[in-house]
Amino acid sequence: MEAAEISVRFGVFPGELAYRNDYARWREYILYAIIDPALNRDLLLSEQVQKPALLRQINSIAGAQPGEIISL
Repeated sequence: MEAAEISVRFGVFPGELAYRNDYARWREYILYAIIDPALNRDLLLSEQVQKPALLRQINSIAGAQPGEIISL
């Protein structure tokens, strides 16, 4: 039961389990190892983005406000 609870709470990405007792480091790992590369490599290289800095700012705001509608 504990393994299922940990998986739901923290996710199952490789490497993040080591940071489960340190929320700040876990959050940094998720941001810089998963989200930022996905934006930089996948989205920005596959689509033409007029303002990539604005996209990053919107992503950080949207990540801090889950479930909210973000409008420019």
